Amino acid sequence: MALQNSRALRLTDGQLTRDDPGRSGHAFYPTTLQFKNSENAKTTQSFSTRFVFEIVLELQESGGHGFTFVVAPSTNFSGAMGDRYLGLFNQGNNGNQSNHIFAVEFDTVQQATLKDKDANHVGVDVNSVISYASAPAAYYTELGRKENVILDSRTRIQAWIEYDGNEKQLNATIAPLSHPLKPNRSLISYPIDLSPVLNEHMYVGFSSGTLALASKHYILAWSFAMDGKAPELDLSSLPSIPRDRTPLWKSFKLFLSVFVALGALLLLIITVIISYWIKRKR
Repeated sequence: MALQNSRALRLTDGQLTRDDPGRSGHAFYPTTLQFKNSENAKTTQSFSTRFVFEIVLELQESGGHGFTFVVAPSTNFSGAMGDRYLGLFNQGNNGNQSNHIFAVEFDTVQQATLKDKDANHVGVDVNSVISYASAPAAYYTELGRKENVILDSRTRIQAWIEYDGNEKQLNATIAPLSHPLKPNRSLISYPIDLSPVLNEHMYVGFSSGTLALASKHYILAWSFAMDGKAPELDLSSLPSIPRDRTPLWKSFKLFLSVFVALGALLLLIITVIISYWIKRKR
C-alpha cells in the first residue's frame, strides 16, 4: 500500500496553551493487516515501510517531543498521553507486555528517566517508550562516513524500517532527501523477535506527542508492504508544508514595538543634539 497525495498529513498542530497537559496525534491505515498465520504462531510476517517526514518547530530551538511509526492492536489511544509518551502510553501502562505495541520513535527531547541518549535520536520501542535500542539520528554515505541528521530542522527526511520475520532482525535507516538513495548501512540493526509482541492482526500507522515543547509533525509520503519491499516513493511530487501566517494582533504588536523603539531612538537623538547645541552656545 502507498500514501501519496497533494496534501501533507499533520499529526500534531503545535498549538498548546499554558495549562495544556499535552497533545497527541494519530494516523492509521484504516484496516488491520495480518502479521501471523495464527494467533499462536511463533513467527511474524516480514514487513517493510518507508516514508518521508518533516518536523517544524513551534519556537526556534524549543520543540518536541517526537513521533513514531507504530504497529498496534487498536487505533484507540484515548488513555494515552502526549509529551514523553508520544501518544502511545501513559504512566500506568508504560512497559506493560499486554500493550502489544511495536514502534520506532523519532524523538527530539532527551528524557533522563527514559534513558534517552540525547535530544535527537531514533529508537526501537516495545510496549514502552524506554527504547530497546537507539542511536543518535544519522546516516552513512557511500564512503562509509557518518553524517548527523537534525530531526527537527525543518528538513525532509526519508526513513526505512524493515523487519525480517525469519531472521528476526530489525533494520532502521534514515537520510535527508539530499541523499535520496537508501544508505547501504542501517542506522540501527537490532535482533528482535516480534512474535510475542504482535497479534495476528494489527494496525500500522503513526503517533506523535507534544507538551510545553511543541512541534508540528508531518508525514509527506508513506508506503508499506508485507513480505516484500515497500513501494518506491515519488520524491519529486511531495506536498509542501503550509507556511505559518502571523496573526493580525501579533503583526500589530510587532509594528507597535518597532514604532515605539524608533520613537525612543529619535527622542534620544534630538536630546543629544539639543544638549550639544546648548553646550556649544554657552
